Amino acid sequence: MFSKVAKATSGIPQLAWTLRRQLKWNVVAILPEASIWYATVRALE
Repeated sequence: MFSKVAKATSGIPQLAWTLRRQLKWNVVAILPEASIWYATVRALE
């Protein structure tokens, strides 16, 4: 029982780190599109 709980809680930081890394790469992927979209909006104003 205790070992299962310990294993579950030890996986949480790993999961959080993986999600954070995924989020960072998503932001990097979105940035060029976001800047193009922003430039388009600015040009239309």
